[in-house]
Parts: sequence; structure tokens; C-alpha cells
Amino acid sequence: MPVDDDARFHVRLVDWTDAAEALRAVRTAVFIVEQRIPANLEWDADDARSVHALAAAAGGAPIGCGRLLPDGHIGRMAVVAPWRRRGVGAALLARLVDAARARGDARVVLNAQTQAMPFYAAFGFAPVGAPFRRGGHPAPGDGARAALISARQTSRRSPRPACRPRRRSARGTPPGRRGRRSAPSSTACRSGRRR
Repeated sequence: MPVDDDARFHVRLVDWTDAAEALRAVRTAVFIVEQRIPANLEWDADDARSVHALAAAAGGAPIGCGRLLPDGHIGRMAVVAPWRRRGVGAALLARLVDAARARGDARVVLNAQTQAMPFYAAFGFAPVGAPFRRGGHPAPGDGARAALISARQTSRRSPRPACRPRRRSARGTPPGRRGRRSAPSSTACRSGRRR
């Protein structure tokens, strides 16, 4: 699926029961097909009890996702190949960190592939443990699926992607008119080209 330079996407928090099909589509493409993770390692009971962030292209196609477990653990971060390096992962991570902060989590923890460590470091995550393999399954390329536990305090401000929050009015009036505004319901983003 080609992506043009003016491509737009949005990120919203979703529930597994309402968005399982879209979340499964992204995770199947990235983890099961591309990274060859066995399906029995990908799906677990944590999906039903997690807060999920879902990124979708302007036309509605799912392009990325991640989840926040009740214990503050962020995981299953995935962006389909044509949308990588366009701010989708940053928008997903920012949305999940904000969700953790909003519910009062003191910190968030995640496991990251070692090659993704620079991405997470830009958001204030730091390594705190030894590398390990997810389910003992080797990853394509380097022969070992290494992951690193990282932690970040939610009290620090995280860098923001080039996104603007969409707001819904609490009384049904358009934002900017009379009535109170509610919290952002999704984040709309214009992807940027990184060189």
C-alpha cells in the first residue's frame, strides 16, 4: 500500500471488544507475518483487559496499534511497513503514555526490541534490565529476538508528535462555539517525511 507525502492518520483509544478486528489486522501483519512470531505467542488474555491505541489512515484502514496493561506496561506496539518513519509510532506511544498519566499510573514500563531502543529513548525511556527473548523465538535477521525492559516516569512531559487533538463538545456544539469542550477523543496527525 503506497503512502503519499500528504498522508494523514489519526490515533484513538479503543476497547478490544470494539476494535479487535482492526487491532488483529495490524498485529498479524507485523508480528505473525513479517516477524514470524507464532500466533499462540501473540494473542493472550491481556488484550481484553488493556487500553488499546489504534492508528488509522484517513480512509479508515488500520495502520498501527499498541496496548497499555492495567499494571502500566506498554506492549504490542506495531506499525505496518508502509507507514513507518512517518510519526505513527510516536503518536501511538504518546497516546498510551497520556492514558497512563490520566489514570494515575506513576510510571510506564515496556519491552522493546534492541533496534528500537533509540526510538523509545527519545521519549525518556531508559534500559533497566538485561536483554531477553520473547518466548525463545528467534527474530528474522539477527537470529535472536532481543528485548529490553525500559521504564519512564509519567510525571515528565513526553515529546509530542506533529499532531493536533480533535475535541468533541460535551453538549454537541462544534468546538470553538458555546458549550464546554471535553478531553481529546482522538489525535489527528499529518505524517512527516523523515530524511
